[in-house]
Amino acid sequence: MNHSKAAVNWRARVRKDRYIYAFAIPGLLFYLVFSYLPLYGVTIAFKNFQITRGILGSSWVGLKHFEQLFTTPGFTDALVNTITISFLKIAISFPCPIILAILLNELRSRRFRSLTQSLMYLPYLISWIIIGGIVYNFLSMDGIVNEIRSMFGYEPMLYLGEKQYFRAILVVSDIWKNSGWYAIIYLAALTRINSEIYESATVDGASWLRKTWHITLPGIKDVMIVLLIISMGHLMSAGFEQVLVLYNQRVYETGDILDTFIYRNGILQSRFSFAAAAGLVTSVVSAILLLATDRIAKRSGERGLI
Repeated sequence: MNHSKAAVNWRARVRKDRYIYAFAIPGLLFYLVFSYLPLYGVTIAFKNFQITRGILGSSWVGLKHFEQLFTTPGFTDALVNTITISFLKIAISFPCPIILAILLNELRSRRFRSLTQSLMYLPYLISWIIIGGIVYNFLSMDGIVNEIRSMFGYEPMLYLGEKQYFRAILVVSDIWKNSGWYAIIYLAALTRINSEIYESATVDGASWLRKTWHITLPGIKDVMIVLLIISMGHLMSAGFEQVLVLYNQRVYETGDILDTFIYRNGILQSRFSFAAAAGLVTSVVSAILLLATDRIAKRSGERGLI
């Protein structure tokens, strides 16, 4: 009786909200066709995939491509570079939009704040190809940076060819491109904080720094944690497009990451099974990091992502 009653209630809810369910169908079909059905292609990581034979006709080879991945020269360096660059971006880039949002929120002129916010958001809409060209123009031998160096009597330097500067260039360009977008998210979160709390703190003599530390940051803490969890999920992907546009052979030692390593040793050499095996490894590790960070956040008493 309970099962039949539940089925009747379910059908009644579907009938009542049929238009809402109808709107959800295109989205469900999109993810089914482009996200779930292609998962079958992961099997080529365990096969000797040949285009002429297709996935079904290719022979199984087990863990052969995974063994090749871990023994290929340059894999360890790419793994270390990926983790290092990702941690640098999280440690340095992550606080920047928070600071930017707090400073923008303090502006009293709405028109100036909107203009500033739009200008800072604009780089997010530009592709890494264009940004890479801008960075090249700034850091080339005859670029603005070297012109400033020559004014102080220093010799020009090819920054993008110096491995000790490459990671810093990645972090700075990442901050410039993405900080404006994430600042908008934090600005939206700041609107939830009751202004009366600030007024009460002002009456009690709290300084701007104390109000920021005890009111503003706790008010957006849940958003910060969610974005941090997402960032940890992307730890094994240090920015493929960015690195691919900016790096060269002279900076492989400090700039080659897993994605570019897979691209060179897998896709460009038509080793699709090798590339699939490498992609599967990074996806599994990313999923583990995402779940682990989410679990740590929940055990700390915070809201997680999942």
